[in-house]
Amino acid sequence: MIVSDSLGKYLFVNADFWRYEFIYYYSALLILIIVVLR
Repeated sequence: MIVSDSLGKYLFVNADFWRYEFIYYYSALLILIIVVLR
């Protein structure tokens, strides 16, 4: 619970950075899935 709370505060403080990272990794994952399913 303490770890989750600390992580939540860290993510909140770095919201813009994490938003970019999630979009980047999500896009990479979609590309990987498309390649695998071909």
